Amino acid sequence: MNLRKVLKYAGKTAATIVCPPVGLALWPKKSGNKVLAALGGVALSFASTVFQITRTDIYDNPKVISSGNYPKSTTTGIVSCLSSPLLHYLTSFNITTLDKDGEVEYSIRGDDVVTFENGEYKLNLSPDKEFFVGNFPFIGYPYKSLAKSQEKVRGYEQKLEQALSQGDVFTARDLRGKLDNAVLELKKTGSNYEMIRQEFQKAVDRANSELETLAAGIHNKKNQTQGEQK
Repeated sequence: MNLRKVLKYAGKTAATIVCPPVGLALWPKKSGNKVLAALGGVALSFASTVFQITRTDIYDNPKVISSGNYPKSTTTGIVSCLSSPLLHYLTSFNITTLDKDGEVEYSIRGDDVVTFENGEYKLNLSPDKEFFVGNFPFIGYPYKSLAKSQEKVRGYEQKLEQALSQGDVFTARDLRGKLDNAVLELKKTGSNYEMIRQEFQKAVDRANSELETLAAGIHNKKNQTQGEQK
């Protein structure tokens, strides 16, 4: 087999891995078979993408769920699901969600938000964690973090001070407006951060309380059984 054929097969293989519908369509010679191969590639992409997504139920009242390899947006999810499992893997992330009575969903990026340590659940929500409050939009998830919002305000403050020290009125005027908007955004982000922290903490406390109740029930049952044996 000459180098040209080797490169040809290597290219087809690479295309199949990156984008199965396109890659598989390159192998057949007849156009009709190419269409079938492409459809097979779509099915393969769908199956491979779905199997990448994982789900772990942490609690059910309210629902707290940890999901792995979650798509960044509905649009990205549909495109990668039908065309490229590799694209889905590279553009996905882990997420922990809390569904409050089906009315609003609180989401935090990461699968270590709620952990079980030393016999109890623990909430790990640092200011740098990105979160989202509300129903998932179609285009993308506007995740925010308290730390980034604070950093944005500090950045504009420093730039404004520098412009004022140089007597640059025009730049200072523009930066003042941006700083005011950043401060408003920080207040909203801080409010949402506190709200999402409280909701997750309530769920964690409720789960721990139920664990304690269940453990106490077992302990009482053991004491009752031992007393009857005596």
